[in-house]
Amino acid sequence: MENENKSQVMTEVQSYVKSEYDIVRLKATKRASLISGAVLLIICVLFLAAIMVVFFAVGGTLALLECMPAWAVCLIMGGIVMIVIALLLLCSKFIFVNPIVRVLSDNKGIDELETEALRAEGNANLQRERLNNRVNAVQTAIDEYTQVLNLVVKFVRRFF
Repeated sequence: MENENKSQVMTEVQSYVKSEYDIVRLKATKRASLISGAVLLIICVLFLAAIMVVFFAVGGTLALLECMPAWAVCLIMGGIVMIVIALLLLCSKFIFVNPIVRVLSDNKGIDELETEALRAEGNANLQRERLNNRVNAVQTAIDEYTQVLNLVVKFVRRFF
């Protein structure tokens, strides 16, 4: 019976540790994906901004030098790059963050990852509560055994 209790407590401890590990892993995956998504977004925006600056510079130069329709093409291209940058900023979660999260967390999106993290945290809280109940039960049993042993010691001292 005592071995069963020990094995049951060990199983609960292992389950609790696994839940805590899952929470840490999920939070780390979320943070890493957000950071790497932001870095990738910054790199893309800087690259497209550099292209936009080049087109505007070429367009401005052509406009001042020749006053021909060629400058309009460069300005239009710069405008298109600006629109692309705006779309990237608006859709960055779907374009950058979710694919990175899927790579790092077994094909799960950021929303699924957050849901799983909340579920794992709830499981960890439940396991923590169970372990606390077990510890309290063991502490109560130890206290009762201590009281019984004290009574036995008093009885033995009284008669012997």
